[in-house]
Amino acid sequence: SMIESLSIDLHHNPYAILDSTELDAYIEYIKQFKCDESVKTKGAVVLNANPCTFGHIYLIQQALKFVDFLYVFLVEESIGSLPFLDREYMLKESLKYHKRIQVLRGGNIMTSERVFPEYFNKSSKPTRTSLVLTHRVFGVIVSSALGITFRFFGTEPNDMVTRALNETANE
Repeated sequence: SMIESLSIDLHHNPYAILDSTELDAYIEYIKQFKCDESVKTKGAVVLNANPCTFGHIYLIQQALKFVDFLYVFLVEESIGSLPFLDREYMLKESLKYHKRIQVLRGGNIMTSERVFPEYFNKSSKPTRTSLVLTHRVFGVIVSSALGITFRFFGTEPNDMVTRALNETANE
């Protein structure tokens, strides 16, 4: 009743992240990894890698055929079987011989429960709002900060969330 009397809106506003200091801080974090301007084509992959598989490495190797430098954003949420630090270590070890790759933390921005909650609850159908917001944050804000012109997506035929993410990316 107190919430109602004070008219406090507790509904989740997914677009609030767009005007947040958290997003600003994340952009400042990733800018420190910006490539030299001489690098012509830059791409990106966003991975959960829980665990890091041959499929993840294959996606990265395929992406490297199309770009001069690849940013690999690792989902930082530790929801699943492996904590973030373990996934980060495995991924970096798997990629340590690739000089044209930079692994970056996803923070609360890249495929986080805050921006894309359906990714972590596979029983729920992703909403158009979450999908569009995820693409907008990456496609407009993150890619601009690093000069990324290509984003690569993996496929998981049995995962409706990944399928919906890929379909809306095509749009």
